[in-house]
Amino acid sequence: MNEQLPDIEKIVVPLDGSPLAEAALPLASEIAAASDAQIELLTVALTYDAPLESQMDSLARDSLRRVEAALREKHAHVAHKVLAGAAADEISAHARDTGADLIVMGTHGRSGLGRLILGSVADSVVSMSSVPVLLVRATDDERITLPPAPANIRRVVVPLDGSESTPASVPIALRIAKLLSSRALLLHADEGGGGEDAARQLRAFADVFVQQGLQASAVVQRGNPGEVITEVAGERDLIVMASLAATGVARGSHRGSIADHVIKNAAAPVLVVAPTGYLGSFNE
Repeated sequence: MNEQLPDIEKIVVPLDGSPLAEAALPLASEIAAASDAQIELLTVALTYDAPLESQMDSLARDSLRRVEAALREKHAHVAHKVLAGAAADEISAHARDTGADLIVMGTHGRSGLGRLILGSVADSVVSMSSVPVLLVRATDDERITLPPAPANIRRVVVPLDGSESTPASVPIALRIAKLLSSRALLLHADEGGGGEDAARQLRAFADVFVQQGLQASAVVQRGNPGEVITEVAGERDLIVMASLAATGVARGSHRGSIADHVIKNAAAPVLVVAPTGYLGSFNE
């Protein structure tokens, strides 16, 4: 196998001034520091017809200034971009058109400036984005320490269906694991039959991680794919999986429903890769 890993040179982080949106910052900052990537903070206003300042309360304005200033202390390349329109459309199109390699966003947030980080917006971004989307679940209203402390991801969990082809999720999972010096777990949920074939495929992919100097293991576990993934992955893990119509996590399953279940129920951050993203990098 020829490993040709995707670079991560630009990370887009949508913010609306809320503490919940800032939940994306520790992991985005850690990946950016490891890859020397640019961080672009993206704010989406409702319209250009009114000044942005009038569409934000003072707390939101102060929060965004505070975040940008704090990130500049740690990162050489930080920018802040303001767009107007439908939040999910603007986030997805901007990341694609500017050559971003990763979108990192909170899965919950307040209504307000474009209702930017509401769960429905995150769902829409995942559905339409050709750029990988990393979703970080926000659990409370506590402010993130700035500059952000490391996210301390201990393990990258990669759910696979045991198919012959290389899933879209494997190359970027390998890149993230290397950047964060994390262990890897290649996981297959066996709903009945094919477990031995899946185990062989998982071991082959695990070998690729090992060849890159990482610790990796392969596990086949019986059960419903969505439930298996959410049970196996803890808060300090990072799940990397393909989205709709991509190589999924169990043959014969509705892959969209599995990804949807994981996004909504996993305690761990979830990196979702579009089926057109990063394919063809691992050729026999």
